[in-house]
Amino acid sequence: MMRLICIFISFALFLVFIMLNLDNKSNIHLGFVVFDEVPVYITAFFSIFLGMIVSIPLYAVFMKRKPKPEKKLKPGKKDKNIPKHPEFFDDIPRENGPYGID
Repeated sequence: MMRLICIFISFALFLVFIMLNLDNKSNIHLGFVVFDEVPVYITAFFSIFLGMIVSIPLYAVFMKRKPKPEKKLKPGKKDKNIPKHPEFFDDIPRENGPYGID
């Protein structure tokens, strides 16, 4: 229901925008073609429409990438990625105790 209300509100705002800009015209240059005196609301409509069309392939690409579900460990099993003993601590010289503190 809320979605329908939002659609009606956005449609009403778009109609108000059209009514306020009926007399405003602009020239659109596409590099090799020039469209003279195009109403501003048509420019806005096609800009929004083109943005929706461009976003469809991007949406399809990102929907294919779903995060892999994490594996749950069974009770009593340890994670294999955690090392049992950090080997890089073996190269550190130790003095007077395990932490080098007297």
